[in-house]
Amino acid sequence: PCLLWLLCFVCSLQQWKVNAQGCSTGVPMTFQEVNGGTAKCFGGGTPTEPGYFYEIGSSPTEFIIWLGDSDLCENVIDCAAKCQGLDCGADSTNKVEALSDDLVNCYFTQQNCNSSGWEGLQPEAETILCGDGTAAGPFSTYTRIYIPQCSFDWFLGTETTDDLHNGDTILADLINDMLSTVSLNSATKVVVGGTRGGGIGALNQMSRIESLIGGSPTMLAVIDSAWYLNLPEFALNEFNNPDLVYTLYTDLKEVTQDWIAGAALDPDCKTRWNQPGLDLINCLFPYELVDNSAYLDDAKIFFSQSQYDLLMLTQYGAADETKGPKFSEFFEDDKAYASNVLQYVEQFGATMRSSIEQSAFAGKDNHFWFATSCDQHGTIVPTDFHALPERTEAVQEAGSLTYSRSPSYWNQVAVDGLSLKQALTIWINSDGDQNAPDLLDDDPQKFREGQRLDRCNSFHCNHDPQIYPNSNGGTCTTVVNPFILTVDTGEGAQKIILLIA
Repeated sequence: PCLLWLLCFVCSLQQWKVNAQGCSTGVPMTFQEVNGGTAKCFGGGTPTEPGYFYEIGSSPTEFIIWLGDSDLCENVIDCAAKCQGLDCGADSTNKVEALSDDLVNCYFTQQNCNSSGWEGLQPEAETILCGDGTAAGPFSTYTRIYIPQCSFDWFLGTETTDDLHNGDTILADLINDMLSTVSLNSATKVVVGGTRGGGIGALNQMSRIESLIGGSPTMLAVIDSAWYLNLPEFALNEFNNPDLVYTLYTDLKEVTQDWIAGAALDPDCKTRWNQPGLDLINCLFPYELVDNSAYLDDAKIFFSQSQYDLLMLTQYGAADETKGPKFSEFFEDDKAYASNVLQYVEQFGATMRSSIEQSAFAGKDNHFWFATSCDQHGTIVPTDFHALPERTEAVQEAGSLTYSRSPSYWNQVAVDGLSLKQALTIWINSDGDQNAPDLLDDDPQKFREGQRLDRCNSFHCNHDPQIYPNSNGGTCTTVVNPFILTVDTGEGAQKIILLIA
């Protein structure tokens, strides 16, 4: 479905700039190509040199390293099929909202396949990578680094052939270059992080990055939109076949099977799951990863997660229109279909909240959670290339979904009056204290150590009340123009929202 590419695409460095209207100053980040390292980018079969973007901060010993997201692919044949022959052509409109879905797909894959065009992109820092200025971020004085991904493995692969699934070696080469280029060898504090795959890679690689830097710096992490759950797919076709029930798990097994055994996973998690009858891909699910790692248990980590993450819902099949009444054996009509979609979405949010609370209560005294009831994927926009202007996706005649990924989002979205930017600023200024003053809610009914969560337990309860009258919030920005159905309940009528794209 088109929404999957729309959301997944904005996780990656893109082919053009958009008017981000954030902290951009017109001065691009500096690009450092790393030649002569032991690993190359895949390049679709023609290897290219990896590299990173950076801005030097005024505090010479503090650093933030943000890892880019990417697609995954199984082997050299599968990855080459994604990369070879890509010709996205010229886009005369220079506007994301004017692009076809095929072109969005093409640009997303092209940037992950080939690093040769990175230097010419000239991205400007946003949000978490913002420097000094009127929109300065909480890391404005840090030296700020962004690393695009080009190995299709979330910086975890250790393979040595075909310049593929070698992200761990690429990351080590880049860190070694940073030691002198940006004086990372003088670091006393280092924050690592990323969105989705970049965040999962950062968690697994956090201890290794510390050892590569040396000198025992204080390590912290900021993880965005990465809390994947192993859930059954919506509208199951084969109840007795686990491969078709838990399709996300199955898909991850397929695309990692050629390299996961040697992957640079968190050592404790790898020991836990590298057993007969168990599977190492559990270390790609953060709730398993942090629960099985002594290092991450002690690490200061800030998690930002939407409880109704649209990309995740799409990957679990809730946005697959082929599961509608025209195709599915389960639903007689639109009314039954819409009711089941809403039920699945609500259950997804309840499961997400429960998983977050369980992780927070399981002795993780160093972790802080900021989790809204929004339907957003990607709450942090590290550069202006990651910004996506407002775009509306029509869903045949069922309705539409209006989505954007804006640098201003983290300054708008809030839980009980505290925005994501404010929460992250308080957290980093207190060196990752999960119980810092003003970070938690004073309401004893909502107070939880290490958590600031929407607990309104309803899809759209933190949306604009002028659009959704039952909302008690107003800070989420994604808008679903629903296919509204009326279901007789005996007591009145219930409006059903059909989420599909």
